[in-house]
Amino acid sequence: MAKYVKLGEQALSFADPTTGFKIRQGEVKEYSNKEALSKKFAHALKKGHLEKADADDFEEFQTSGNTANSKVDTSEASAEFHTAASLKKLGKDEILEMIGEFEGDHDVTGLNKPDLIELYLELQGEEEEE
Repeated sequence: MAKYVKLGEQALSFADPTTGFKIRQGEVKEYSNKEALSKKFAHALKKGHLEKADADDFEEFQTSGNTANSKVDTSEASAEFHTAASLKKLGKDEILEMIGEFEGDHDVTGLNKPDLIELYLELQGEEEEE
């Protein structure tokens, strides 16, 4: 039996870099056991960032022709949520600049690109949980 999820009332988007699962406002998506076993996914469901949806919600989404592109400015959404794969395509300076956009001081002295990517993903996850 298929399981579906949609965003909670306050959420604009959700991304889990460990599973690659992404959802934007207005979408209803099927999720697998892989996503359900993810700590980040489970936490988002528990805290209301994600809500379970039923087959009727999914069917309505499919037949209405709604897409994330028509609901959310994808350039803005992609600027907010990055996966490890998308970050690897960026230069070290770009990642440093993106880390600087998060609140607080982050010691990046001596970090190589893979460490910077890991730090960015951690900061992104912390911001999303707030």
